[in-house]
Amino acid sequence: MMSFLDRLREGALEIRLRRYEKRRFLPRKKRAQFQAKIQLFYESLIAEARRLAQDELAPDCVVDIARADCVVDIARADCVVDIGCADWGYLPALVSSFPSAQRIFGFEADPGRLYWDGRMRGQLAEDRAEAVSCAPASSCMAIFVPGDFLLAPLPWTPHPKTSRVNLLFASFFPFVSPDPAHAWGLPSRHSDFEAIVHRVEEHAGRLGLGASLLTVHQGAWEDEIAERILRSAGWTTRMTRIESARFRALWPGTHDVFVRFSEKRQK
Repeated sequence: MMSFLDRLREGALEIRLRRYEKRRFLPRKKRAQFQAKIQLFYESLIAEARRLAQDELAPDCVVDIARADCVVDIARADCVVDIGCADWGYLPALVSSFPSAQRIFGFEADPGRLYWDGRMRGQLAEDRAEAVSCAPASSCMAIFVPGDFLLAPLPWTPHPKTSRVNLLFASFFPFVSPDPAHAWGLPSRHSDFEAIVHRVEEHAGRLGLGASLLTVHQGAWEDEIAERILRSAGWTTRMTRIESARFRALWPGTHDVFVRFSEKRQK
């Protein structure tokens, strides 16, 4: 039987002292201010993606497809699938950024991670999903899925009478190489970005839809890996870079952020 220390080393029970998690020990007012900054940061990222999909960022990005040929209209997404949502602390930003979305799914492969306050990641995500779904006059249902996106089915099908379906997959700061995943105590398969891309294609293909994927990457090296994988899989993709100085007041990151919007039409 493994000792407790061995379990820690193996990552079976791992408590990370992260700046992002320390907010739970801030006074209520400061915690609310911190959370508001996180929401604004994610809303800004999605706004950049929306302009990117509409060819409004030509000076800063790679544009290789026409707006008229886009698979999905980001602003009118009916369903958003968030891959690797963690504790879903930015869920309100998704709701406000996708006002037409009737369903927002959040997949998390590591829901059992324990935080400083003794709560598990999955518990926090479920509470936030319930708060959104039960909000007065809410037209959006947020559904947390505690499972690996690569293995779990997509619990959604479009209404048969819908003439145009806008299904958007998204992943904010996904692992694209093994080392960062290992640093979090996760196996290499959680850094298989290529597998995520193929899984998105599978889900969209089963519904008879083209595939659309919004990703956000930290640092040029991660974005380059993602771009290489997407292009080798036959996707058209475009990117805009946001300098770290631009969001320093909102996000404790030191690397530039890369917003990437990619599409692959149905065969």
